[in-house]
Amino acid sequence: MKAIITGHSRGLGAALATELLACGIGVLGIARSGNTALQRRYPQLVQQAVDLSDLAALQAWLASGAIEQFVGQDTVLLVNNAASAGPLGPGGSVGSRAVGAALALNAGAPMMLCEHVLGLPHVAGRQCRIMHVSSGASVSALPGWSSYCASKAALDQQARCIAAEARPDVRIASVMPGVIDTDMQSELRQQRDDFALRDMFVRMHASGALQSPQRCARRLAAWLLDERFGESPVLSLDAAGARAVDVVA
Repeated sequence: MKAIITGHSRGLGAALATELLACGIGVLGIARSGNTALQRRYPQLVQQAVDLSDLAALQAWLASGAIEQFVGQDTVLLVNNAASAGPLGPGGSVGSRAVGAALALNAGAPMMLCEHVLGLPHVAGRQCRIMHVSSGASVSALPGWSSYCASKAALDQQARCIAAEARPDVRIASVMPGVIDTDMQSELRQQRDDFALRDMFVRMHASGALQSPQRCARRLAAWLLDERFGESPVLSLDAAGARAVDVVA
């Protein structure tokens, strides 16, 4: 079994990589920078520097055959974790370039990676599991956060469409893990006054409502490896367990 994790260099991605490596699962981490401490702890970790907001660079790397070489004939786990919170602010105030970069990183790159993994040569008995790390923002209209909300909704919808194809060798789920104490959350609390949600995130942090990346990663990794993974293409995974957000007919 081999896992590909985006944004593995810090936060939830680093915690997810740690969980899977500790289970004896080979991990290929993709991010702009590496994680030296994680590499020292797990020498078997493979790291690849790619700017996932640069879709041309990502496409060139995908064409290199690096994923095929890493995966071999093993079962494939793809975890699309990397994302940017920004740009933040009312529509018309953030700039088209920032919107394009956010959509490339948050939606374009994970959808391209998903397509590439789904197109790997079939090997008898091999299963492919794909997890998009989604957000409650994918189903809520939140002022000042349109790029993030839209990009996460795109991943949810891709998961629904792939699940509807009912391929026996593919399981996919877009998972909402709850609110996590990461650099992204810190960024949200430090935003300008016209970001309407800033005070809400400040209150959540002050009240201790944020879960640690390690705790969240344990739940996500356990669900990724669970036999029930993929039964619901879009779900919320909170302290009470897994709850399907919708049902595909």
